[in-house]
Amino acid sequence: YEMLTRIQPFKGEKLLDTMREIMTTEPREPRMMNSQVPEQLNRLLMSMLAKEPANRPDARAVLAMLASLRQKTG
Repeated sequence: YEMLTRIQPFKGEKLLDTMREIMTTEPREPRMMNSQVPEQLNRLLMSMLAKEPANRPDARAVLAMLASLRQKTG
């Protein structure tokens, strides 16, 4: 996320503020800050930041999505 947007998805003034943001705030989609982020990668990043762990992809799904993206972009 930070490599593509140059900002952290959650940033508070203090550690407790950052923890509160992680728990309560949805991060902005990377494409909103960098239009060159492919839509598939945008969706992957957002799913990896899902609040509910059960809604996050597992490592195999992440690798499969990255491999698919790599094939599409060459």
